[in-house]
Amino acid sequence: MARTNESTAADGARRPRLGVILAWTALVAAALAAGIGVSYWRANGGALGGPVSAPGDVVAEVNGVPLTTRDVDIEFAVQKDLQLKLTGKVLDASPAAEAGFRRDLTDRLIDRWLVVDAATKANIMVDDAAVAAIVVTADQRFGLPAGTVRQAILGSPFGLTEADLNRWARQQALVERYLAGPDAQNALQQWTAEHGPAQDPVDPVAQSLIATADVKLHIDGRIIAPVREGQPAPEFELPGPDGTLHKLSDFKGQAVMLNFWATWCAPCRAEIPLFVNAYEKNKADLVVLGVNSQETPELVTPFMQSFKISYPMVIDGVGTTSSIYRVKALPTTFFVDANGIVVKAVRGTIHNRPELNEYLDQILDTPISAARTLGDRLALAPRR
Repeated sequence: MARTNESTAADGARRPRLGVILAWTALVAAALAAGIGVSYWRANGGALGGPVSAPGDVVAEVNGVPLTTRDVDIEFAVQKDLQLKLTGKVLDASPAAEAGFRRDLTDRLIDRWLVVDAATKANIMVDDAAVAAIVVTADQRFGLPAGTVRQAILGSPFGLTEADLNRWARQQALVERYLAGPDAQNALQQWTAEHGPAQDPVDPVAQSLIATADVKLHIDGRIIAPVREGQPAPEFELPGPDGTLHKLSDFKGQAVMLNFWATWCAPCRAEIPLFVNAYEKNKADLVVLGVNSQETPELVTPFMQSFKISYPMVIDGVGTTSSIYRVKALPTTFFVDANGIVVKAVRGTIHNRPELNEYLDQILDTPISAARTLGDRLALAPRR
């Protein structure tokens, strides 16, 4: 899919065709040294960049603030131009690739807006001179010719204006200011302790904020709350490789392990034997449901045969379900209890059977981690 799919030998490297531009949001936030803020948007008429929200169709809401297609246009213009300037690569212009990329950017913008909202509520202030400086700083930090970011926005085919440029700059600077503060630093330290250094510092901070945030996605005429631990797993209906439609609600009353993956993802391949084993041993109480990310039945079917995948599989052909589940990296696995509640979201590789069993214990009535084999215990033992 055209998302920030990640896979490394540890917890994932970005999929090559989109990695550079999708990393830009993280890089620019980390690179910008100047800080800018504004008073809270409701009091000041739009901390997210202007006197009113940007025009265009609403694609999401963050704590009552609408994120529109215009906001996605601004980010699209910057990202597309920077990929060309930094790597010489041209973004795939096919409608499917562009739609997927815009979904990626929408998800990234939701995270940014969560941080911006927190910054404005913390009364971080800004002046116009700092707003103007932020774009210059971005060019300098990346060794780009002066005016690169400005031209990317103002010269885009979307009819963007100086107000849109300022909107983008304010968001970037608010994020930078908030990330340097104590609340964000605490969230980053906790994330690092549990997962290692964050590839994008916005991600863990946004994760810490979304638990109490009101986020809504506008998809295909529907308003949908994205996935959240402790809340019901969002419903979806997707076809299997043979075309048979499956709904998540088909498994109502059963514990479900929902795994988002792709054939090209090396860590996904490493996990699959663990999942097959867990499914075969616990199929009376556990459903393992694979959600393939935007590949074809012609790829998925022989892969399933090669890896002897016995659990059910569906294909997220256009990436909508991945957007609802906020899948930013592959693999990502959700553990859903028999009441349909998301108990745990694991973003990255599940490395061994003991680790998997501890997650399964949270959704199965009968704990299975206590029955570890000698091999399991050896896998947990420290290496010398």
